[in-house]
Formats: sequence, structure tokens, C-alpha cells
Amino acid sequence: MAAAHNYGVDDAGARLRVFEQIGMLLANDRGFGFRVRTTAGDQALLANWRDVLAWWMQAAEADGPDADQLRSWQRFVAETSNSSWASP
Repeated sequence: MAAAHNYGVDDAGARLRVFEQIGMLLANDRGFGFRVRTTAGDQALLANWRDVLAWWMQAAEADGPDADQLRSWQRFVAETSNSSWASP
């Protein structure tokens, strides 16, 4: 959290890195970590969480989901943002 002291004036890349660092700290934490179903699709999202985060935070270089993946990406963000992320 100390790295976020300039968050309000940081560029988009620096803000994304702050949330990536937070995500890495929380990813495997049983109390706060990412929780997904055991389906292959959800496991793939979990493995791809940094790309989902970049898309959610509207990073310039972020590739978004394919149309058939949009709903699952949105669900992943909604379910993990309650404990791990904030919206941009």
C-alpha cells in the first residue's frame, strides 16, 4: 500500500501495477484471495487474472475478452472485486 501514495497522480500503467501487486499478495490468501468455481473456464480466468485486471482497469495495451467470454470476465471481476479489486 505504501507504493500507492501517488496513486491519484500516477499514470494508468503505474496504477495498474499497484493493483497487480495487491492481487499477487491476495491471490492465494484463503481469506481474501480469488475464489472461482472448479470449471475449466473459471480456472482459465484465474490463471489469466492479470489480463482480466488490465482490461477492467482499461489499460491501453489490454486485450479484452472475446464476445463469448465477456460474461465470464464480468462475473470474475464482480466476484473478486468484493474482496480484492476496486473499479477503475
